[in-house]
Amino acid sequence: MPRMGSRVLRGALLCVAGCYVSTAPPPQQQSPSRQAYWPRPPPAIGPPPARPIAHTPYVLTPTAMSARVIRADAPDGLGPQYLGTPLDAKFIPMVGAGAGSMFPQAGSPVVMTINEVNYDQELIKSVEQLNANVHAWMVNADASTVQTKRYGSYRAVQLSAVYELRDNTPMIQPPPGAVYYPWRVYMGHSYWEVVEGDASTFNDSVGAEFLHWGAKVSDFAGKYRFRSHSGGRGLKPKNGSSIFARGSQDIQASYTPFGPEVPIVVEYRQIPNTQTSDGTIVWTTPRNILVRFTNLQVTAYGAAIYNYATWNMAFQCFVNGQPFGDAQRFEQNVSLGNYPLAFSQELSVNDNDTIECFTSGSYLRANSWQTLGRSTTGPIVAGRITGATSNVMEGQDAKTRYAVTWSASRLP
Repeated sequence: MPRMGSRVLRGALLCVAGCYVSTAPPPQQQSPSRQAYWPRPPPAIGPPPARPIAHTPYVLTPTAMSARVIRADAPDGLGPQYLGTPLDAKFIPMVGAGAGSMFPQAGSPVVMTINEVNYDQELIKSVEQLNANVHAWMVNADASTVQTKRYGSYRAVQLSAVYELRDNTPMIQPPPGAVYYPWRVYMGHSYWEVVEGDASTFNDSVGAEFLHWGAKVSDFAGKYRFRSHSGGRGLKPKNGSSIFARGSQDIQASYTPFGPEVPIVVEYRQIPNTQTSDGTIVWTTPRNILVRFTNLQVTAYGAAIYNYATWNMAFQCFVNGQPFGDAQRFEQNVSLGNYPLAFSQELSVNDNDTIECFTSGSYLRANSWQTLGRSTTGPIVAGRITGATSNVMEGQDAKTRYAVTWSASRLP
């Protein structure tokens, strides 16, 4: 997590790389298969002890072993009972023979009490991060998703305890295909929100804005026409709208807990000497293009009686078929001649994005509003704009005719 700090846990909770030496021969039973969900209902497990065994903050520990710790929202059904269970490269639990805990001598988990309210806010920048969370978020993700979609997530948590596997005990031979196992399960209440956008729009610049957004989640999603969905266990927005609350006081002022404490966050560890299906999800650096509309030339204005007509025009640019920003409006009485325009729109785009700008509107003729002919720049591939490009876009109907001078240029 980019935001979280790091502290070393105390004493015997830490283990070194040697603690993963296998002391049992590989199981001879049939290899386990995989399932897309955790078994339900899970076996019962007792509550945390009244007296804390230890205390750990909600941070990742900077040790050689925990370098491969992956934190994610806990999928439905996962609990402390499944600590040490082998998972495949997509974090799907393995079932069948050999799919029990790989640490048969671990005994009961170490239980640590926590009294902490915290949050995580991040951009999903690896396939591993996405795979670890999709089962909780109920997001359909595959190879094409990585190419076309980008995700940002926010999580508010109210923590009460953490159950930790004693993985400094001998580990048996992992079953074929096993890559990860649940190491820690955090108990408490949580609320999460995931924002999803197209890779061409949800770029590095917009992602940086997401990480610093301080208002409603819906406002951010609406600004860029992104999709968002929410979930969690036991926290809900107090006013019906989720916000990016940061800090204990802000979170408690914005969210209210309900229901019993349940598993909300899981930390996975990678089994040594295994191959992940990880890969980098590239957040592109946008190119800034300035589109300007500089002149309107009217050669037929459509009036029936007067020597002028009232025109109401809208200027709007689209990126990959989606409107970018708000339309700019021209409202004026016009006749034959030229009318200077001072409209401009700065677009944050990628090289392979297609820009197209339109004008449309209406005019008043004999006390009745008529539709103006529509005009367009035509599709413009952003990467092909190397200097300043200028042209004229023309529109007409039976009674009106006009031309708009426009230009597009790359900004430094």
